[in-house]
Amino acid sequence: MEKEDKKNSKRQIMTTKEAAKYLGIHLVTLYRLIKKGEIPSFRIGGLWRLKKDLLDDWILKKINKK
Repeated sequence: MEKEDKKNSKRQIMTTKEAAKYLGIHLVTLYRLIKKGEIPSFRIGGLWRLKKDLLDDWILKKINKK
């Protein structure tokens, strides 16, 4: 069951509200990053979505840049 949870979390698609909470940032800040193309995101039906595994990779790249 633990393997399934890991697979599902890697495939998880998040709303902007969920992603902002996950990242610990304000929703407006997240939209600003999306608009600038600084964070991996995509649109489904006109709404922005973010993949959890891509966010994790983005965070690691940001950490390693410093």
